[in-house]
Amino acid sequence: MKSTLLKLTCLFALAVPVNIAVAQENVRVGWCTTSFNAFTSPFAVAKKMGYDVEEGITVDLVPVASGSDCVKFIATGEFNYAVPSIEPLASIVAQGLEAAEFYNFYSGTGFGIAVPVDSDIKTIADLRGKKIGVLSLTAVGYSVARGLVKSEGMNPDADVTIVNVGETQRAALALQNHEVDAISLFETAHIAIGSLIGGIRMLDAPALIGAPQGGFVSTASYFADHKPEAVALGRMYSKASAFIAANPSAALDILYETYPQLVPTGRDLAEVKALDLEILERRLKVWDPAVTGAGGWGEINEDGFNRYLALMADWGMTSRLVTADEFTTNELIGQINDFDQAAIAEQAKAYPSK
Repeated sequence: MKSTLLKLTCLFALAVPVNIAVAQENVRVGWCTTSFNAFTSPFAVAKKMGYDVEEGITVDLVPVASGSDCVKFIATGEFNYAVPSIEPLASIVAQGLEAAEFYNFYSGTGFGIAVPVDSDIKTIADLRGKKIGVLSLTAVGYSVARGLVKSEGMNPDADVTIVNVGETQRAALALQNHEVDAISLFETAHIAIGSLIGGIRMLDAPALIGAPQGGFVSTASYFADHKPEAVALGRMYSKASAFIAANPSAALDILYETYPQLVPTGRDLAEVKALDLEILERRLKVWDPAVTGAGGWGEINEDGFNRYLALMADWGMTSRLVTADEFTTNELIGQINDFDQAAIAEQAKAYPSK
């Protein structure tokens, strides 16, 4: 009898996947803007394809007003993880927050200054005497605009005028009505504005090449005590990223299924998808390790971080010079990338297209 029970127990253990027997850990992640967009697609794909369950976690993605709020909520324990951009993170690290960024999303920023495609403005130097529109005077785009103007030897307080134009539709109207000559928002907004006004062109900004943009962040103390959970979160996101790299169109279908509000009433789905596909394909150039040359999904390029952190200090975006080794680590990247990426790619390519 004991022998029979033992055999049955062994067979049952082999038949049941380990992650089904283990309770799922709910992980709250601060999403550092008030709305979801194409960049939310990895979380949608992970949920749809079950990558979260495979890693033993479920993710509660919580929209927050800004990156600064995200970092504050990490510091106060409201979130264990968030995905702020480096600008507000480094600013608060400079003030004493002991943070840990253990996974970097993009080795290239979505910030910059854009002009209408037919504008006479060809370079940032041509902005002298012009007006630049920003989301708000506390937004990252405002600080970036000031920094880029300063990098061209101009005084951002005297040689240009920076004004609040709000979000996408209002900013597009401001450009059309010549209330402003350029805008400094974010990549998703720039692409959407371009679709409304007949095209937009980014001004070359060598200072921003390779600047990091977003990643998983926690406090240093929480990270030290929860590394297996951090690996699970990073691996889940990496699997979804590999899926997106192989089939971005399918990833968007999954995104709209998960968040149907991303297709506004009265808008043609094909039109919305075309814009979002452009966003994803642009991002993959600074996201996919096969393109960037990174050692794996999420790897932090310390040199890229340090170059941009030095600029941030020079531009007055941080109260002191912050260095990458104060708050970044690659110690989990090997574990995070320990999965069959070829199998994920095949799964993505086989996903039914709409």
